[in-house]
Parts: sequence; structure tokens; C-alpha cells
Amino acid sequence: MALAGVIFDLDGTLVDSGLDFEQIRADMGLASGAPILESLESMDPAGRSKAEQVLFEHEQQGVRRASPYPGVLDLLGQLVEHGLPLAILTRNRGDCARATLLATLPACWDNVISRDDGPIKPSPWGIHQICSDWQGEPSRVVMIGDYVFDIEAGQQAGARTALFVRGRDRESLAGAEIADYLFDCFTDATLLDWLLKPL
Repeated sequence: MALAGVIFDLDGTLVDSGLDFEQIRADMGLASGAPILESLESMDPAGRSKAEQVLFEHEQQGVRRASPYPGVLDLLGQLVEHGLPLAILTRNRGDCARATLLATLPACWDNVISRDDGPIKPSPWGIHQICSDWQGEPSRVVMIGDYVFDIEAGQQAGARTALFVRGRDRESLAGAEIADYLFDCFTDATLLDWLLKPL
């Protein structure tokens, strides 16, 4: 059984937007390490509106800074050559995600799902939605991301998962223990081999 498609996280996976999440939390008045989007849900309307504006400003700055990680463009090109559909599943705002894609990456996306579209990762909803559009089973797709929520979403959906380690300590990196595959850079030739191997 062959791979049916690849789903990518965006910030911190395909592109480096230079987002400082601890600074974002501080500017929003959140505790260190608090989940940003989930924390918005518990705020009163006035506080949430202010915090959302802070987050939006950071995300806009991220769009302007964003650049692809080394090897990303080559990998995307190879996947397209193999006829594979590609999708983005991000916790970003939809307009910021689309602006980032337009500025940094080729127009090779069959689906782009953001936090504006439905339940956010680690919910498997986005993966199920993409697989429904592709008319394929989650077991035949791969979810690639840099954070534990990406891996948990893929696992809950029944997809294979790959964690972009990005030079971090694997032993202390959340999600590393449950991901199907770990890789340090997109220039690693074994990544494509792993993606294309028969399931």
C-alpha cells in the first residue's frame, strides 16, 4: 500500500517565522508554557479581544520574517513529482498562514486548514477533513510537524507521524517518544525514503 499524501504543520516545520512563544505569552499576560489558543477560550470577551490582537500582531511579524528551512523546497518538489497531494494543517490564523505560503513556498497545496476552520490540533479533526477531501484513509498519510500537538493529532487520526527535531534534545522533546519517525533536517535523504516506503 502506497502513501496517499503528506500533511505538514507550517510555522517551525516548513518555515522559520522567528516566533518567540514565551514572549507572546508574556505579552498576552499568560503564564510561561501555557497553551496559547486554549488559554484564549477561558478569557472574558474584553481580555480575549485584547489578547487576540497581541497574537495577531506577532503572527503578522512572523509572516514578514518567514523563510523556508533548508531542504524544504527540494522535498516538496520531490513529493509533487511523485504525484502526492500535500496539505497544511496549522494552528495559525488562516490569513497569516496563506500570506506565509504565498511569500515563501510553491503553490502546491491541495488543502490549507487553519484554526479558523475547525477544532485545532491536537484534535484529529483537520487530518480527518483532509483525508475525506482526498478520499483516502488516514493510515495512508503522514503528519509532519515540530511539536507534540502535531504528533498527537496524527496519532489520534490513525496517521503516521514524523517529528522535525530541529536540533533539539530528543530525550527531552515532547512527542519524540510517540512519533513514528524523527529527523533533524529536511536535507536528510532518508526522510524521503521513509515517506515513500510501502506501508
